[in-house]
Amino acid sequence: MDLGSPSLKNASAPLCFSPNKIIMGHGIWLEEMPNMYSFSLFLIQLLMIITATRGTHFILRTLKLPRYISEIIGGFLLGPSVLGQIPDFADKLFPQRSLYTLESIAYLGLIYYIFTVGVEIDLFSIRRAGWRGVWVAVACTVPPFAIGIASAYGIYGKLEERTNDVAFVLFISLSLSSTAFSMLARTVTQLKLAGTEVGRMALSAAVIIDGFSWIGLSLIVVISESDGNSLTSIFTVLSGVAFYVFCFVVIHPILNRMSEKAAERNEELGELEECTILVGVLIAAFIEEMIGTHAVFGAFVYGLAVPQGPLGVGLVDRVDEFLRGMLLPLFFAISGLRTDVFQINHFEAAFSLMALFFAACGMKVLGGVLVAAAYNMQLHDGISFGLLMNT
Repeated sequence: MDLGSPSLKNASAPLCFSPNKIIMGHGIWLEEMPNMYSFSLFLIQLLMIITATRGTHFILRTLKLPRYISEIIGGFLLGPSVLGQIPDFADKLFPQRSLYTLESIAYLGLIYYIFTVGVEIDLFSIRRAGWRGVWVAVACTVPPFAIGIASAYGIYGKLEERTNDVAFVLFISLSLSSTAFSMLARTVTQLKLAGTEVGRMALSAAVIIDGFSWIGLSLIVVISESDGNSLTSIFTVLSGVAFYVFCFVVIHPILNRMSEKAAERNEELGELEECTILVGVLIAAFIEEMIGTHAVFGAFVYGLAVPQGPLGVGLVDRVDEFLRGMLLPLFFAISGLRTDVFQINHFEAAFSLMALFFAACGMKVLGGVLVAAAYNMQLHDGISFGLLMNT
């Protein structure tokens, strides 16, 4: 999935723009159609997405699935695979001209979401969990990654469209082996495992896996967009490393001092300080976008630089409600809205990917069982490791 490009069927098609088509001038009384105006159409789309995602979550609530699953399914129902098959549905309610705005706002939500993920990651939790968390990460990551490398080249040869083969193989391998820390943290909390040994080890392993996943993602973006220019790739990677060092050498001490001053005054950060930090997320994302890695990587690294404690908790609390209630569902719904099952023209490759996915899931469970056996833990603990690492 390319997080940086709009999902348009014909991105090169010219789009007509009129400043008189942003907001409705006279309303329905002069027979104006809301879907012909940008802002009205966006409100319609947002209401439809929220209704679809919340309705799907309500229907599936007995299954106790994570909310983002319902949001993806809700977007899928609105997309070309289901309701999009109704004549004029997509043209009137999700026309091409509106997707730029919709996906840009969804992407903004993703940037701030990844920032909160970075804020919530405790880098020192790895040392607290010891080597057990490290071995869980290795056992649940290396086998699926190896399966991906061994199989992705065969799948690549079956595809009609061509892209960078190395980037494709790394992307498949990374997708099969990665674990979403933010989703795992919410799953562990929901299952009341945060205080257990299984929960702590799983979270520690997820911190390691998530960190390497974002590094891998940045490398994939560099490789796929460098067009074989090795010098460009080197400069991009070095710039990304320099930005990482800058965040921890310069930004982290500044934020830490800001947090200490607020603690000395026994009060929360002021509005100006909080606004400055949140604007910094946009600056970090823009810098990484200019460097050539990825905007979300900049937000993630900037979030890691935020010191643990009241400062991080306060920032997450400020943006959490609106982010998770409005912007983030929009992003996950867009992921489902992109999906068009009727565009699958190579079923052999699709079934190969499905088989590869289930094999990788099984290898993660097996890795968790082996680590549990090595540390004299019970079988169900090992199975729990593997299932949690599949989050």
